[in-house]
Amino acid sequence: MEAIEQVETERSYGICATCIHFEGCAFRIMSGTAIWFCEEFDDYQNPPSKPFPRPPEKRPKVEYHDHLMGLCINCLHAATCVHAQKTGGVWYCELYE
Repeated sequence: MEAIEQVETERSYGICATCIHFEGCAFRIMSGTAIWFCEEFDDYQNPPSKPFPRPPEKRPKVEYHDHLMGLCINCLHAATCVHAQKTGGVWYCELYE
């Protein structure tokens, strides 16, 4: 029922229904009809004072492999990767996580 009432209010007041100057507007009071254009129209709402907090990211526990070099030292796939045992380490890998 509220949605129907809101639509009716918007039809009867026009853009005034969402204007921040609604209460003290002389144009709206003197018009008597719905207003669809007004140079004084402003529907700006202040943004929230604090940004919405981000949920903490869930990161897997990283194991360090001291016997390896390069990216493999903290890669999630180092235990099962065939490239991890390369002499000199791996310094570019598409599977690195």
